[in-house]
Amino acid sequence: MKAPERIYLIDQGDDGIVWCDDPNPAGDVEPPESVEYMRVPPRTEDWREDRGPWHVAEDAERVWLFSADFHHDVRLYVNGDFSTHGDMLAYAQSLAESLNKVRRPEGV
Repeated sequence: MKAPERIYLIDQGDDGIVWCDDPNPAGDVEPPESVEYMRVPPRTEDWREDRGPWHVAEDAERVWLFSADFHHDVRLYVNGDFSTHGDMLAYAQSLAESLNKVRRPEGV
């Protein structure tokens, strides 16, 4: 038997939390009560870690982290329950600072 590509963590309230391969097995689960998890495919031989440095950018609506490593050209958008745009920006800056502190030996 092969493991499913996607599984779901479902909050059943007083009955606890269950894992399932169906996001709504009984037909009574609201979307926020089901969290999807996906299998990560294996890395290819040319995969390499993004070593940064990481920076924060923003526009009127969004905040994101991006890396100066042009091999990936990646953006990580920050989204969540923040009181203000400034709080979201401060959170992103904290993430960037944490990522920039991590230095691993080449090849690890």
